[in-house]
Amino acid sequence: MFAYNTRKITISTYLARKGLEQWEENNPKLFTEWVHEKLRRHDEQFRSVVKYIKKWAYYKGYEEISGFLTTILVGNNFSGDTNREDRSLLNTLDRVVNDLEGNKAIFRPVSPEKNMTDKYTESEFRQLFIDRFKKFRDKAEKAFVEDDHGKSCDIWRELFGDEFPEADEEERDKIQERQPVKITTETRPWGN
Repeated sequence: MFAYNTRKITISTYLARKGLEQWEENNPKLFTEWVHEKLRRHDEQFRSVVKYIKKWAYYKGYEEISGFLTTILVGNNFSGDTNREDRSLLNTLDRVVNDLEGNKAIFRPVSPEKNMTDKYTESEFRQLFIDRFKKFRDKAEKAFVEDDHGKSCDIWRELFGDEFPEADEEERDKIQERQPVKITTETRPWGN
C-alpha cells in the first residue's frame, strides 16, 4: 500500500530587486488576465490609449513612467469615446491626474497592498508623475480644441515627436473649414 502526501504544492514567482528588498513576489499571469479583461471590456481603444501614453513617456525620456505603470494607470482610469481616440486620451489623462492627486501612489491591481511608487518621496512623486501628467493633459487639451489644423499637429508633435504626421502646407494655408486634428489609426504616433 502506498501513502501519498496530499499537501498542495504552490509555486510562486519572484522578481529580483535592487536594494534591501532582494526578492518580490509577483504574479504576472494574474496581471495579464487583468489586462485582457480591460481589453475585453474597452476594446482596442484601451490598447491605443496605453500606446499613446507610452509613446509620450518614451519620447520625453520619462523612465519612471514605465509601460507597466502606464498600463495600470490607464486600466484604472480609462474613459473611452466611440467617435474619437483623442477625446478618449484626453478624458483618460484627466482621470489619471485626478487619481494620482487623490491616491499619491500607483498600486498593483492584482496585489493592491503593493504601492509601485513607494520609493519616491511625496515631492518626487508630484514632480515625476502628477506634474508630468498634468502638463501632458493640458497640452493634449490645447491640441484637441485648436481650430487650426497646422497648430494642432504641431502640439501633437511636441507630445509625440516627429513620427506624428505634420500638417502639409496646403492644409496650413486653408483658412476656411479649420478643424482640430483628430487622432485616428492613420495618425498614430507609433506607426500603423
